[in-house]
Amino acid sequence: MAVQMFTHIHEPAARVRALCDYGSKVDVDKAISPKLYLRSGREMIRMANIYLDEGNLESAFILYSKYITLFIEKLPRHPDYKSAPHTELAELKRKLKHVFPLAEEIKSKLKTRYTAQERERQAAERKRQEALEQEAQLRREEEERVQQEQAAIKALKAKEADDKWRREQEERYRELQSRAQQDQDRQQPRVAAATVLVFDPELDAQFGLNDISSPGLPPTAPPSAVLPAPPSYDQITGPSSVPGIPDRELKKLAISDNEPTNPPSVDRSTKPSVMTFDHFTSIGGGGGAGGLREITVPTDLMKKFIDIAQSNTDKKTETLGILFGTLAQDQFHVTHLFIPQQRGTPDSCDMENEIDLIDYQDKYNLINLGWIHTHPTQTAFLSSVDLHSHYPYQIMLPEAIAIVCSPKYNETGIFRLTNDRGIAEIGGCSQPGFHYHTKEPPLFESSPHVKILEDKEVTVADMRKK
Repeated sequence: MAVQMFTHIHEPAARVRALCDYGSKVDVDKAISPKLYLRSGREMIRMANIYLDEGNLESAFILYSKYITLFIEKLPRHPDYKSAPHTELAELKRKLKHVFPLAEEIKSKLKTRYTAQERERQAAERKRQEALEQEAQLRREEEERVQQEQAAIKALKAKEADDKWRREQEERYRELQSRAQQDQDRQQPRVAAATVLVFDPELDAQFGLNDISSPGLPPTAPPSAVLPAPPSYDQITGPSSVPGIPDRELKKLAISDNEPTNPPSVDRSTKPSVMTFDHFTSIGGGGGAGGLREITVPTDLMKKFIDIAQSNTDKKTETLGILFGTLAQDQFHVTHLFIPQQRGTPDSCDMENEIDLIDYQDKYNLINLGWIHTHPTQTAFLSSVDLHSHYPYQIMLPEAIAIVCSPKYNETGIFRLTNDRGIAEIGGCSQPGFHYHTKEPPLFESSPHVKILEDKEVTVADMRKK
């Protein structure tokens, strides 16, 4: 999978500048011979060419940029630079003449690609904003509809409360009116009995009483004037007559206490990715553990190596092999086992005639992925000598591994120096031979980025038979 770096930078020119800045981050260890850096430079070009062929322009540009920085700016400052083989320095200059224009061409393509990606991003962002606005509009309309429904419910409840109160007041008034009528009806017969007069027309004419009203008697009122007509609803306003209507605002508060509240929105925007590993041969973050690119190892590698080393194991002598492989889709694959001419002891092994290794590697266009050796009498671990032997491999390629086979104890370990403690302590140690190193925190670990494959085979080249 192609690496996508600095995606948080949207401006194409700024993104290219960030890529160039990252490509210039190269450090040189003065304890490592310039010859090893020159050899690693060839592998950098191989890896960059593979990335370019796969269309992974970013990774190719990073490695080409680091190659230029390493051999134009950093390595010439190495104290032993002038002692490097002149033939290799001449070859380096020829490659630089090719790498410079190639890096510029890739840089131009990346800027064009970033410009197109930015246009696509902006178009996608506009669509996203439009979709968000539509969603927001739908939410606003829904909220408005809910508010209208709730307002209607409130108004209906308020009207029902008012109607109920009115009915109660009217019922109360009718009861009061009925009681008043009953009281008046009970009093009226007594008044009528006390004021009844018997009229005799002859007596009236005799005494001239036809035109004389009886004194002390009140005039009788018509039946309809016993009680006044019931007042209308609007006329009932006096505080002494009926209770007042409750405050409408209190009703609103009472109703609104049960209203549901909308939960707060949560921003779940993602953070930008970060690079987890950096090295002059790395491309800014592999897909494996710890930011390392994965290495696949065939299972028959260890079996074949143990069989090859059996004669030395019988003599309690270590055997050494070099792991070569290829790079494809940002993943390393161990494909070749190179057995150099060597000189071994029960606890060490040194390679001889190194030119055979260089010729073999260049012939098959391979990448050095580490080494393998036996412990004829011990378990599988990295001794102090092994730690120093592996240091240059891992400095040249952070994914490089050290495989240790212990036929006696039927153990196999695949190790690497720890990034924090191992690299620092071994890099700062100049003691030769076997010597003490701290064990806590550990200086080496099992390689987390290795994948064992059952269906692959390794090609063996044994230079001892020359």
